[in-house]
Amino acid sequence: MTTVIQGSFDAPTIISKIVEGLTATDDFTLIDENAVDNFNQTGYCLQHVPTGQYVTFIHGKALFADYGSNINNLPRYTLGIRVIFSKEWDTATHTYSGTTMRGFIPFYARGDDVDLTTLSMLVSPNVFSTSLWIDKYGIIMTVQNTYSYGVGVFAALEFFPNTWVEYDDAEECPAVLYCKRSGDAWSSRAPIGMTHTNRPADGHPAEGFFYIRPYRFACQTYASNGNTLAGLNQHEGAFVEREAYRSEANNKVYFQFPKYENDVASARKPYAETRRWFKVSVTGGLQIGDILSWVDSGGTTHKFIVAVVDGSGMYCAIPYESAFDYAVSPKQ
Repeated sequence: MTTVIQGSFDAPTIISKIVEGLTATDDFTLIDENAVDNFNQTGYCLQHVPTGQYVTFIHGKALFADYGSNINNLPRYTLGIRVIFSKEWDTATHTYSGTTMRGFIPFYARGDDVDLTTLSMLVSPNVFSTSLWIDKYGIIMTVQNTYSYGVGVFAALEFFPNTWVEYDDAEECPAVLYCKRSGDAWSSRAPIGMTHTNRPADGHPAEGFFYIRPYRFACQTYASNGNTLAGLNQHEGAFVEREAYRSEANNKVYFQFPKYENDVASARKPYAETRRWFKVSVTGGLQIGDILSWVDSGGTTHKFIVAVVDGSGMYCAIPYESAFDYAVSPKQ
C-alpha cells in the first residue's frame, strides 16, 4: 500500500496522514492515539511490526539544543514534529520507555532573542504546503513554511530490511531519520543538535540538518553552552558529494543517491544507501515539478518529482511513481 499526498495542511493533519499511511501497510500498527511526551504534548505511537520497535509522532515544541541545554543561559524552544524512537511503550502512562532516542522535524527556527512555544503556530489557520510519499519503508516528505520564522524542510524516515543494509551493527531498529532545512544564518541555529551550513558561494541559503540512527547515535552538534561540538558537524549523516543537474551536453540528468552513515565524524561507515530521494541543484537546469525517470539494474523504472523545500535555494527529488522496493529490487 502506497500513499501519495500533496496539499496544504496544519501539523496535526500532516501527522494524522502519516499515521494513516503507515498503518495502511502491514508493517506498522497503531499502538496509542493518546501518546504523551515529556512536554505533555500529545500524538500517536506506532509499532514497526517486523522489528517490534516503537515510533511516536507528536506536534509541538522542542528544546533548542542538545536535548535540554540552554543557549545564552536561557531555555530556548522551536516548533515542529517530534519523532521519538523507543524499544518499549508504557500503556499506563501513554509514553515511551526503555531505550529511547528523540528526533525533530522543525517547521520554524529562531534567533537568539526569540522563543517559539506557541502551539497555535502549528495549527489551522496556519497551513503548510506538503508533499508526502508513505509506504511500508517509511516516509519521504517536503514542507514549506512561509510564515514568520518559518523554514522549508525535507525529511526522510526509512526502515530497511536487513538484506539492504551494508552490515549488521547489532542495533535492533534498522531505520534512519534524516531532515534538512533552510533558513537565514540566525534562524539556522536549530533544535536538539541540528546544525547549519552557510553556502553563499553556490546560491544556497543557510541549511540545517538533523540525523538519527537509532539507537546508535544522534547527530548532535551543539554543546550546552551553544558551542559547536568538534567533529560531529563535518558530515550530515546522509552524505552526497554532488547534487543532481541536467547535462548541458546531452540533456541527461546526473545524480547521486545519498548514503546514510553510522559515523558522522568520519563518514566512513556507510550503513545503507537510499534509493528514494536525492538532492537537486537549484542552478542545475532542473525545475520544480520536473519528473525524472531512473531505470534500476533489474530494468524497473522509478519516477521522481523535483519538489521545492525552499524556493530560493533547496530542491529535493522525491518518489512520484513506483518507488524503489528494498526487499525486491536489486541491490546495486
